[in-house]
Amino acid sequence: MIQKYYRVIDDLSIPNRWYLQGPFTKSGKEVDPRGFTEGHRVKAKRFLTVPLRKPGKPLGLTLADFDMPVASKEVADLLVSLAPKDIQRIPVEVSSQPLDYEIINVTTTIKCLDEKESEILWWTEADKRPDKVGQYRMITMLKIIPELVKKSQVFRIEGWKIALVMSETVKIALEKSGITGIRFRKV
Repeated sequence: MIQKYYRVIDDLSIPNRWYLQGPFTKSGKEVDPRGFTEGHRVKAKRFLTVPLRKPGKPLGLTLADFDMPVASKEVADLLVSLAPKDIQRIPVEVSSQPLDYEIINVTTTIKCLDEKESEILWWTEADKRPDKVGQYRMITMLKIIPELVKKSQVFRIEGWKIALVMSETVKIALEKSGITGIRFRKV
């Protein structure tokens, strides 16, 4: 039986929830959050903070700026237990929170996008971005080819790394744990 997969979506329906920015060093220098969403290991940065964009109810897993995942230590432990080869953990301090949080850097990227079934807007010459011509500009309906996903439980899609995808196994485990902050959309 072929495993099912789901895109992780920020749950914006939670009342009074918090919103997180991208990371900063302790000295106040901004760190580009996209570095943690590109599907590869990063040199571990020390003493990062993630400020609140909007104060509110803390969540178990939050998609901060540029969909950078920030998880409570409990959620990070669960994710690593299910997908140890797919995840790099980077401890962070979330503004004024007593609990431990971590950036979840997903290090696995898989070429598995089903271009025929997905709704894709491509970069063209008319966009005046010659460096992007022929690449995905926007994907509004994302579908993957599950057979191309070998044993990874959590991954990003080659060519559209903003999408964070989890197996049904991980989805069920997160739902059973009562995680807050995200929803899942079948891909």
